[in-house]
Amino acid sequence: MPDFYSLLDAGNSYEDTEFGHSSHALYWTEAGEGNGNFAVNKEQWITWRRATDISGNHTLFGDNGIVDPNDINQGWIGNCWFLSAASAIAEKPGRFESIFLNNDNELNSAGIYGVNFYTLGVPHTIIIDDWLPLEQLWDGSYTTLFAHVGDGSSIWGALIEKAFAKYHGNYEHIVGGAPAVAARTLHGGPSDNLWHADYTMEQVWAKLVEHDGKDDILQAGTPGNDDSTTNSDGLVQGHAYVVLGVTTLNNGQRLVQLRNPWGKDSYKGDYSDYSGRWTAALQQELGYTPDTEDGRIWMTIEDYYNQVEETYINFDVTNWHSAHFLKLNDQSQA
Repeated sequence: MPDFYSLLDAGNSYEDTEFGHSSHALYWTEAGEGNGNFAVNKEQWITWRRATDISGNHTLFGDNGIVDPNDINQGWIGNCWFLSAASAIAEKPGRFESIFLNNDNELNSAGIYGVNFYTLGVPHTIIIDDWLPLEQLWDGSYTTLFAHVGDGSSIWGALIEKAFAKYHGNYEHIVGGAPAVAARTLHGGPSDNLWHADYTMEQVWAKLVEHDGKDDILQAGTPGNDDSTTNSDGLVQGHAYVVLGVTTLNNGQRLVQLRNPWGKDSYKGDYSDYSGRWTAALQQELGYTPDTEDGRIWMTIEDYYNQVEETYINFDVTNWHSAHFLKLNDQSQA
C-alpha cells in the first residue's frame, strides 16, 4: 500500500492506478454489471476530469473550512444509505473533517486525498486521486453527476463518495445498503437499530432524545424499495434520512427534524414546510423559516413513528479509546 504522506509531500501529480478514471470504476462488465444504474443512456454523459475542473471556486470543506449536513446533495446514484450517514456525521463540527488525512482546506494541487475507514472496527486508509465522473455543460464548464458540490462550494462529498466506491470496488457496488453500516465504516463503533414495530412511540421518542443529546449519529429509514414513490404525505419511500434533532414546542408538540440527502424534499405533513400549523410565534420559538429546497423537514413524533420504519443509531466514538488485536492461526471453535 502506498504511503499517503510520502506521496503528499512529494507534490507530484497523483493518479491512482488501482482505481483509474474509466468505466471499470463505474461497473465491472466481466461480472455482468452495467445494465442497470450505469446503462449507456447515463454513461454517455460522463467525462472524467479532475476536481479542480469543476466550475466555480471550490475548497475541500467549504468557505469556512467546516463541513455541514447541508453539504451533502445526492446525485444520480441510489446511495442515500451512504450519503445520509456522511451528512449525519457532519452534524457535529470536526467529526467528519477528522476522517480526511488532508488537513488543508484548499484543493490539493497534486490531486491526492486520503481518508480513514473502518473494517471490522479497525481503521485503515483509502487513497484516491481527484479524477471524478463529471458532466460537461453547454458552455464548456463541468459539473458533478454523482454527489454534488455542497454548501459553501465544498467538494468533500464527491471525494468521500469516490473513496467509498473504491472501498467497495466500483460505484455500482454502493447502490443500496444499510445506513448504520455506512456510518460504522466512516466513524467506527457500534450501532443499534430500532425497528419501530417492536417499540412503542414513547420508547422511540425516549431513544431519540437520549442519543440526540449525546451527539450520536441518527438516521431513519422509510418502508419500501423504490425511492421514486412517496406516501400520502409526500415522504419518500425506500429511502434513508438524516435525523438532525428533536424538540418539544411550548404548545407541547414533540417534533423530529429530518434531512433528505437529496437536498430537497416533498414531505407535506403536519409541521412540514407546507403546513399551516406553523404560527409566527412557533416559527420564532424554533428559529424556523420554511425552505422547501434545503431538504430539512420537521414532523411530529406521531408521524415519525408511523411513517418511518426504522431508526438507526451509531454511537459517537470521538472520545472513545479502543485497542485492536489480530490473532493468527486461531484454532478455537466458535
